[in-house]
Amino acid sequence: MKIIKKDGKSYIQLPDEFPEVGNAEFFRLKDGYYLVTVPLGRMAEKPKTHEGFQIPTEAEKRVLKHLLSIKFQSRTPEYVNNVLSPEEKHVLEELERKKFINIFKGKKYPKGVYNINDRIYATLYGKKTVKQTPAVPGKPAEKEAKTNPADLLDQKGYTVGTSKDLKEIIEKNRTAIKSGKIKGLKGFDGRFYIARTEYILKMSPLIIKQLDKEKSIEEIAGNLNVEPDAVRTVLHILAEAGDVIEKRQGVYAAI
Repeated sequence: MKIIKKDGKSYIQLPDEFPEVGNAEFFRLKDGYYLVTVPLGRMAEKPKTHEGFQIPTEAEKRVLKHLLSIKFQSRTPEYVNNVLSPEEKHVLEELERKKFINIFKGKKYPKGVYNINDRIYATLYGKKTVKQTPAVPGKPAEKEAKTNPADLLDQKGYTVGTSKDLKEIIEKNRTAIKSGKIKGLKGFDGRFYIARTEYILKMSPLIIKQLDKEKSIEEIAGNLNVEPDAVRTVLHILAEAGDVIEKRQGVYAAI
């Protein structure tokens, strides 16, 4: 256990196996002996992962959603430090350590702004969720994806999937695809970006309005308070139509 000296005060860095809790109890047993405990019922658990990616805790999700409620250009370390509570600041440090977030710096953001890892959006907004059934002695807990890309197209108006997902989407929406009510294409990353025409018509003017100058997908998504995959899908289709251009990876401009 490491002791950190800062501003004339001493802080104890707790081991990583401690759970994500906002407080702990500290007891003096006798000279030179102390006890640090967490509230009952909050014993340390091994971080959950899904497809090799660690899933944020509930406390981390709350802070991530708080960050998303702040416009991308306003998400500077100074501003965020002023609006977060002391407990949220501790969670923020853990999010950085886990690489869920990072500070993005550029010409427009010399002081940096907090950027959120694209993969986080899946766990925050239910693109993929892990359902766990109660443990049965001798039988491992069952885990399954709650919503597949074909169903997401119906629910949200857009979806992103693999070639395997594409087959199901085509079978389910063959008539709508033939009539032009659903459009899509394959991105350079190998994924398929598909959206209903009505969704494209709704989102296109909002996204193009954001492109008064070059902007990243993350920045546009933050400004519009939508998932990056929503912006990414529409931008792919607009770029194919020649309405926007990808200046560099993930950064677009209007034509």
